[in-house]
Amino acid sequence: MTDLGLQIPIIDVPLHDIDDAHLKEMQKVPLYAQSGGAEPIRKIKDRVVFKYKSSNVRAAVTKLKESEVAACVRELPQLGRWWVLAAGYRKEDSGQHDFYAGLPEVSTSLMPTSWDEKRLEVELANEWVGHVRTTVRHVIRECLTTGEPTAARAANHYIRAHITNGDEVYLTLGTGGIYDTKVIAVILDSVPGVDAEAWFMEPSVELGVQSNSGEVIWSTMLPEETREQLLGES
Repeated sequence: MTDLGLQIPIIDVPLHDIDDAHLKEMQKVPLYAQSGGAEPIRKIKDRVVFKYKSSNVRAAVTKLKESEVAACVRELPQLGRWWVLAAGYRKEDSGQHDFYAGLPEVSTSLMPTSWDEKRLEVELANEWVGHVRTTVRHVIRECLTTGEPTAARAANHYIRAHITNGDEVYLTLGTGGIYDTKVIAVILDSVPGVDAEAWFMEPSVELGVQSNSGEVIWSTMLPEETREQLLGES
């Protein structure tokens, strides 16, 4: 990205979603390779690397071995399997100015670093938080709409929303007695207009909510503005 004059965006923007025409086209190289339409780079000897060529940009793209894939996506086969080793602007397709001729014969120095793996890990965590927030809001919205308890799961924690007299929302979180405080923090923080200090742990008897073994029940007053906001979301 530096060689292309692109700034690394904040963590809210995954690198594969950067609004750059060349980066978007580079991500199509795996499809071309699968159909036999990708041209290999002969200069690099230790692995199969394919060319990306446009009118003024060149790049080298390869498929990673499973041992090279970041640990955070090894169980997600649709992610993190291809890598852009290098990219740059075309100067002259001859002699020492040729982009591909300037690449090393061994790809070691062009492979993902710990920074790249950490960036991917944080991007996935950030995306996961977004999914949890969406799930919690959906569960509460459904409960507000139907008046019936609604449930969902997030990272081995299950969420149950209960509305009592239209004034309070109850979230029941359970993992068989094993809880991740980070997950619970994200779930509780997903309700707009409710501060962390506004959540309280209460016995299920007082709530009138039937709990299962190992459950933790949190309750909070749901402001009218929050109800209106959630009901207005699609």
